[in-house]
Amino acid sequence: MRRAEHGIKGMLAKDFRPWIAQHAGDLLSQATIEYAEWLKDNRPASNPVGWLLNCAYWRALNLCDAERRKPYTSSLDTIFHLADKSTPTPEQQVLDADLRERLLQALSHLPDKERKLFISVYYEDASIREAGRRVGWQKSAADRHHTAALEKMRALVGDLARPQ
Repeated sequence: MRRAEHGIKGMLAKDFRPWIAQHAGDLLSQATIEYAEWLKDNRPASNPVGWLLNCAYWRALNLCDAERRKPYTSSLDTIFHLADKSTPTPEQQVLDADLRERLLQALSHLPDKERKLFISVYYEDASIREAGRRVGWQKSAADRHHTAALEKMRALVGDLARPQ
């Protein structure tokens, strides 16, 4: 068995130098199992070491060929850090799109001035006072209309988070 192990390392060294240390023992074990199976139906080989070497050599060629054809894979752990935390998940994108659609539908039910006020405050980042001035209201009237518009929107859409 030692002669076979030494022989397989010598045979494989020509073509598979870096690969030998990793696979030579496994290949020889596989060849030994195949030889034991072969002996069930055949007489012992005249040169069992040569038989083992030949078998292990062909298994090495087959294994190398299979590994060459195997697609490169990478663990998710190696690329997980590349995920951008600020990018919404596909699920979140669908939920956001649904909320935007419901908001647009609900906005169409508001009176014109309240709609303009709401859009100025939540989509254009204006203060309530500034948005009220745009539609011709004083601060107190803008506050009242903003509260009324918000209540109507909540009734139509549900509890609202500030749109982003």
